[in-house]
Amino acid sequence: MTKRAVSIMLIIILCVFIVFPSFTTATADMTEITFQTIDQIYFPYEDSYLERSVKRVEEKYDIEFYYNHMMTGHYIHEFDVVDEMMKRIKSSEANNELYGSTQLGEFMARDMLYPLDYIIEPDYYENLPPTFRPIKKAATCKLNNQLYALPSISRDPVYGDVLNKRSFPFNLGPVVFWNRDIFEKHDLPDPYQLKLDNQWSWEKMGEIAELATQDLNNDGTIDQWGLTGIIHSDYAANPHYFAQLLMSFGAELIEYKPDGIRPNITGPEVLELIDYLYTWNNEKEIIPPDKRQFSFSDGEVAMRVSSLLSIHRMYQNISDFDFGFVYLPSGTPYKNNMIPVSRTHMAALPVTVENPEFIIEVYNDIYQPEFERINDEIKAFPDEMGLSGEDKERYLKMSKNWEPVDQLSPAMMEQTDLDEVISGIINGEYDRDKVDVLNELLPELYEWISDMLE
Repeated sequence: MTKRAVSIMLIIILCVFIVFPSFTTATADMTEITFQTIDQIYFPYEDSYLERSVKRVEEKYDIEFYYNHMMTGHYIHEFDVVDEMMKRIKSSEANNELYGSTQLGEFMARDMLYPLDYIIEPDYYENLPPTFRPIKKAATCKLNNQLYALPSISRDPVYGDVLNKRSFPFNLGPVVFWNRDIFEKHDLPDPYQLKLDNQWSWEKMGEIAELATQDLNNDGTIDQWGLTGIIHSDYAANPHYFAQLLMSFGAELIEYKPDGIRPNITGPEVLELIDYLYTWNNEKEIIPPDKRQFSFSDGEVAMRVSSLLSIHRMYQNISDFDFGFVYLPSGTPYKNNMIPVSRTHMAALPVTVENPEFIIEVYNDIYQPEFERINDEIKAFPDEMGLSGEDKERYLKMSKNWEPVDQLSPAMMEQTDLDEVISGIINGEYDRDKVDVLNELLPELYEWISDMLE
């Protein structure tokens, strides 16, 4: 090789290092990373596996990994956290931060997050433990086919203590529990067998609930009901819960069309769900009048809709009868074979992040061992609870067969009057056709979408 060729090669190599600094050089100046947790409690319990993992990684990379909880409320919009985060990003305060949240839809829609497709390996999700793989589905962490989020875990304030300070990749995932004693007494069909036979529908669940609703002592007062947990007090259309129920019909309140994002509030699936809830709430008397959730544990109700995670609490509190569990029924003609989940724990990077590769490397080094451990614990739960046979097999299958709700659906309900209007319809507060009532909201919903996308 000539001296001229050697000189040109050295110049090219030098330019490559100047223009494309090495990974090690790019991370040398980073001494701390902050995990900004928004709507859930993501920081680890004291002396937990996660806390020890954080300390291990801090020593390995010679950095400080901080947790900062930005909210104490339940919903993002109550604290204008989207606007607050926008200000942080525009002022470059978020250069070395991660965001932890169950509600990243608005952040994605506003181009506030850093795309991760070119950072993580294409088979990243396929290599996760089975319990964590479904997070990639739907629009939970993707928008316009661009990936923006990774799985995370939370100290769930509802189930954390019950589950001995364990964490999960999601909070709310409704299934149907049924009292096997009541079903046997009244010769009612097994819901899980109905599911296997493709006959487990909303219509069938309503029929069973009517048959189970009884005046057992013939005093003229109902003392055994068919269903609870499907409607929560007067707030009949809780945004996250309603969005999950709607997914069992194969539909969501947000549609992505070639010409943009559109509300889907009068689609046939939405109207069918509202009709079921209205009828059961006002005409059939199958729901306890005070909407009591714990009457199922008292043996007074045949079926209860509740999160799969509540199975642990039920096994602790119920000793007088045996119970089973099954997916939500299917809305016609959709076949529901998953648990719809609206609060999926995720981690994302702000669009102004510096050294995104390094932050993701640190994050994965902390959390991937935790994902494996949690997956192993979930597999061990059936034995701890005394589940065996079909129940054990069913639990293991259902715990990894879930699908995230598009987060913009509950966000739109929360931040407009949609939740109150649907609740009013279900509670029988309107004397007009529900389609007309819902259509009156369309200008407000389109304005919300427009404002969100600004």
